[in-house]
Amino acid sequence: LKTTSSDTQILWKLCDRCWRDVPEERWQISHAVLYLSETSLKEWQADEYQAQAQAHAIASEWGQAVERAQAALRIRRALYEEDPDAFRPDLASSYYALGRCHYDSGKRDEALRALRTAAELREKVYEKSPDPNRSNMADVYDLLGLCCYDLMNWEEAATAMQAAIDLKLKLKKDGPDSFRVVLANSYVRLGVCYYELRNWGEAARAKQVAVDIMASVEGENPGSSRSNLADAYLSLGHCYKQLGRHEEAAKAMQAIVDLKSELYKENPDSVRSDLA
Repeated sequence: LKTTSSDTQILWKLCDRCWRDVPEERWQISHAVLYLSETSLKEWQADEYQAQAQAHAIASEWGQAVERAQAALRIRRALYEEDPDAFRPDLASSYYALGRCHYDSGKRDEALRALRTAAELREKVYEKSPDPNRSNMADVYDLLGLCCYDLMNWEEAATAMQAAIDLKLKLKKDGPDSFRVVLANSYVRLGVCYYELRNWGEAARAKQVAVDIMASVEGENPGSSRSNLADAYLSLGHCYKQLGRHEEAAKAMQAIVDLKSELYKENPDSVRSDLA
């Protein structure tokens, strides 16, 4: 049972009234208020440790960040053991925060362990209340996918990235260019995972989606995604080559030449070797 300071004040007033009017209930009410007050204090301590962890992470003080994140995790794990359903979301957030600290500090193996647990907890939360927790699940899957990607754990990376993409699409089908570019980059990484798994068809599908998104952004804002679009076409061309779809591979390569030519006009030195 989670509570707030206002809830506790109400309970104290109820306790006082019962103490005067219902003597036989004094012990039960007092015990309930004491329990809830202690729980509120623990929650506050966990929130404070979490805020400190974030502040240390912003300052790249990774040792202190991990230490504070672990302190918050210990408190929330104890609360979770007392009431799993009430404190599962907070525990998932603590594991995600710890995973984030480990990931940003370059400790991928430690990050992976924390993020896998965060994903398991979030899935259980999502089963009980899908809509409110969808964005949090997307964040967990996204970072889990990146972690597996960096560790070249291609199969798990592909699964997590696809889950993150699916959730993002449900959350925000139409978004600003920044969201679309982030989504396109997610598809690029997903394509790399499938390519490494030698699943050329799925790799081509993912990279084609990335190309379509980037081309749309580039069409609306010329020059904003030109270089990334050229790289995406290159990856797509390799996939089509593996599939034996040589005509489509050739079209992708021609698109690269056209984009590089435009880039050359803007900054000759940046692409001269590529065109050569």
